Amino acid sequence: MKTINIENLYTNSFGDQYFQEINHTAFDNVGATATFNKVFNDVLNQENRLFIIVGSDSGLLIPYLQKYHADQGRHYIIIEKPELISHIDKTFERNEDLIDLEPEDLNFGDLPERYSDYIAHGRYTLLRSLAVIDSKNDVYRHLWDQILDKYNIFSASESGYAINNVFIDSQLNNLAANSLPVAKVENALAGKTAIIMGGGPSLDKSINWVKANQHKLVIFAAARIANRLKKEQIQPDFFVTVDPHDVSYDNSKSMLQFGDTAVLVHSNNANNKLVAEWSGIHAYLGLMYPWVDDHHPQPENLGIVGPTVTNTMTSVAAFLGAEQVLFSGVDFCYGENGQSYESESVESKTGKYLGQATNRVETYSGRIAETTPSFANARQGMEEFVAYSLKTFRSRFYTLSEDTALMKNVEYRNPNDIELPDADKDAALTQIKENLTFDLKPYKTHLKNAKRYCQEMRDLCRTVIKEAKQGKKLAKRLFKDLAETDKLTQQIVSLQKNLNDEMGPHAEFIFNYSIKAYKDFMNPSVGKDDMTRDQIKDSFVHYFSGLVDSADPLKQSIEGAITRLNHRLKETEGTKHFDKLVEQWHELHEEGRPLVWLKMNGLSLDRLDSAQREAIEALLETYQEELKATETKLSRQLKSKGESITNLFERIRRYFVENRPYDLEALVNYIAEREDEQAKDLCHLGAGFIYELRDMPDDALNEFVQIKDEKLLMEGLKRVVNITLDKKDYQTALNALEVLTHYSDEFFIAYADILAATGDGPGAAEIYVHYLNRNEEDVATWIKLVKLLIHLGLTEDAMQAIQNIKKIDPDNIVADELMNLATQPKS
Repeated sequence: MKTINIENLYTNSFGDQYFQEINHTAFDNVGATATFNKVFNDVLNQENRLFIIVGSDSGLLIPYLQKYHADQGRHYIIIEKPELISHIDKTFERNEDLIDLEPEDLNFGDLPERYSDYIAHGRYTLLRSLAVIDSKNDVYRHLWDQILDKYNIFSASESGYAINNVFIDSQLNNLAANSLPVAKVENALAGKTAIIMGGGPSLDKSINWVKANQHKLVIFAAARIANRLKKEQIQPDFFVTVDPHDVSYDNSKSMLQFGDTAVLVHSNNANNKLVAEWSGIHAYLGLMYPWVDDHHPQPENLGIVGPTVTNTMTSVAAFLGAEQVLFSGVDFCYGENGQSYESESVESKTGKYLGQATNRVETYSGRIAETTPSFANARQGMEEFVAYSLKTFRSRFYTLSEDTALMKNVEYRNPNDIELPDADKDAALTQIKENLTFDLKPYKTHLKNAKRYCQEMRDLCRTVIKEAKQGKKLAKRLFKDLAETDKLTQQIVSLQKNLNDEMGPHAEFIFNYSIKAYKDFMNPSVGKDDMTRDQIKDSFVHYFSGLVDSADPLKQSIEGAITRLNHRLKETEGTKHFDKLVEQWHELHEEGRPLVWLKMNGLSLDRLDSAQREAIEALLETYQEELKATETKLSRQLKSKGESITNLFERIRRYFVENRPYDLEALVNYIAEREDEQAKDLCHLGAGFIYELRDMPDDALNEFVQIKDEKLLMEGLKRVVNITLDKKDYQTALNALEVLTHYSDEFFIAYADILAATGDGPGAAEIYVHYLNRNEEDVATWIKLVKLLIHLGLTEDAMQAIQNIKKIDPDNIVADELMNLATQPKS
């Protein structure tokens, strides 16, 4: 691993000491502080935020952050190479309450516990140091790529926690369906070979082999590929679904056609409509209820292993005792042609390049493939589960394609080399279905128990809301009358204790239901040891407010679950409540539920009267229309993604930065199939990037100047400036910058820099002054102007400019150095 040489410390004219190997000439013109202000002032101007910075710029970021950005609840993690950590520890006094210095192998999984006030509310940002931004040092370029991959995976995994209530609401709505745990059939597939069929592009390569050997393969399928399996005449044994969101129904509804033959394994919080309309055998994963206490024991069960359905399917197969677990279509990366899903999927039919593929991963074939943070997170989760499974379940794991993401402890095998068991799977599956067969009597008991437990929790929420509102009223009076402060404080503390006692083991659950409600209470800018009276008062108010704002919507969600359980109880009584049932099925948008109801009660359409039959047939007609619909919320979302110029632009720019001309060429060819003007401009930009990467500057310039779209033209003109400066064609660079100044003042600085470098000092000074009249706080540009004025012999003007710097930043030592320089006697 390449390291940094920390022997040669360079000192610039402003007294900054840094390693030129890291920062090159970044601080030569205006010094470190002015340079940092220019780059970081705006982005760091955010209160109550955790900044994760890759690189410390030779350690100089440490004193800068401590002096200029140390308040307003900000905290910093600086990730560095070990040799720089050693240098910083010896050279700088670091405020450990403000800045944590971490090695490059930082475990992002530890951050939620260490920085809960920030992470729980999404108050964190990843930043590049100047060394990374300048991209002149391979060590820091590699460090950034490494940390960015980890950060993307971390962000993808954390994003779900901010919407915790969505999963809880869905679990409450699924309480009726959460009656038979999958643990009832543990080890039922002992000695069998299971195949996990995901929706990745590699599914196309192995599906014929699966079809030929399906009698010996226990087939676990993601619900999204149900239509593909039907087309290929493959009978799935298990469908697995885990996503509670609405688009999951659109993505998975095709599995409902297999209700008479397959087993559905669903997470306790899977999409309610999908689970409600499944008419066959099913079992749930995870806890029956979203809360836990000693008075209501819950059935033992397999937990939900995420983050994707393929991870969950794999855990179920291993838990059921499969000796071999094969992967088909479990890719965790994009295929060579840019596809992320199998050829019959909605995604593939919509287009390529739909996801934010910001990460890269090696495949079994050695190809470096693109992947999304979500796929990368799922791959990491799969590796962790496989390692656990090897010890716990003793399963062996194989992938059937070389074009999938490389995973530890998962071996690639050509399908024809897989040894399959001698016996067919039928006997094992028959036993599983018998053990999970629906029985009306215990089902009714389950519904009644669930309803009773929900009523207890609803009543608890009512109590919490009432007492928290009282606590909030008391807290608002705190310190208004000092004579009653002690009494109020005792009442508030007593009320808090009572609340905690009443919530007991459910306190954390109520708290976590709506974590956003505690954003003000979990305020990292307020130190617990030195709080003012107002901060103490606000802390109590925010605590009680957060409790109300979490417990109240939770109560409403539980009440909704009770209503749904009452409805499910009515379903168990045949046609007794028929009109109410039809009304509720319409209200819940469960038009396919009558199929479940008929089967549950041993009924058929023939046994209903004409009015009842007509009502059911109308519901089922709507249901069938919905199943056949191809223009869905999911397809519209995907189409919007595929047509997004912004997404395509970001991908083109990323390919250029990462020096990937072949991927860039494929992307430009794909965009060229579109005929709109923006697509044409995007092709010009992409083609210009390709020519640049292939060292064909004249061809690149020719492409850039053809762009018409303003945003894309800005990007193209910036490249024109770079190319023409390299060619020393200063006039063309100035022409491009003149156009760019119409879009942003920042380009005036580069314009003036070129004038100064080419001998037009007065012209450069005039442009600097024009810029500074509109951007008075830019110390770095003031310093440039002062140095130029001194060079031109305009001492009085230089001294006036120095005074302006001192007004903006009284402690600026560079200004003192410049004043000494300006007042030196002329030799």
